[in-house]
Amino acid sequence: MFTRLAPLLPIAALLALGLQPLLWLVTTWHAPGYEGIGFWAFAVAAGLLIWSVRSGPVAEQHRGRSLRRVMVLLFGSLLIRLLGALTGVDLLSALVLALDVYILATWLGTAYRPKPLAPLWLGVLFCFSLPLEPLLQRTVGFALQQGSAALACGLLDLMGLQPQCQGVRLQLAGVDVLVDLPCSGARLASTAGLVFALLAALGRPSWRRAVVGAVL
Repeated sequence: MFTRLAPLLPIAALLALGLQPLLWLVTTWHAPGYEGIGFWAFAVAAGLLIWSVRSGPVAEQHRGRSLRRVMVLLFGSLLIRLLGALTGVDLLSALVLALDVYILATWLGTAYRPKPLAPLWLGVLFCFSLPLEPLLQRTVGFALQQGSAALACGLLDLMGLQPQCQGVRLQLAGVDVLVDLPCSGARLASTAGLVFALLAALGRPSWRRAVVGAVL
């Protein structure tokens, strides 16, 4: 009985560990002001996984070879989730969902199906279902805002206008001017990354080609 249920333990563990972070992820897609590609990234990753699994069984010589790796990764996933729960960082627990996708694809043997997929790149593809765009806006966008303010202040000073600069606030001839948050390119970066991860999951490039592709 136990030997029959043993192969199902990884999927049961993934469901138990990932349910709450998955529910949190779904709520981020409906957050006010969020217009990211999260749902579409999730749909593409799920569709690819189903497409590969339905293409046919895993080759006999590859059966069972990944079970030990799956169990080790599940233990690591549990430790990271415990850390996320202790620190109260929901994003940390949600990021582990990408690891869960990698574990699930490895357990299902997508790399050895008639229509193969790279489990690692499928996990990377799933990352784009997370609220990465707001994160990029708050980090990269903030840095761009500070840089824009510094450049504007320097140019105005060179023009002899003698601005008074305090962060993103400039005072020019007694008038307060605030430097707005510039476009950080988060939407374009997310879409380009999603397409690259999709192609890499299907093409399964070597590390050298993957690095070159990511740089391009």
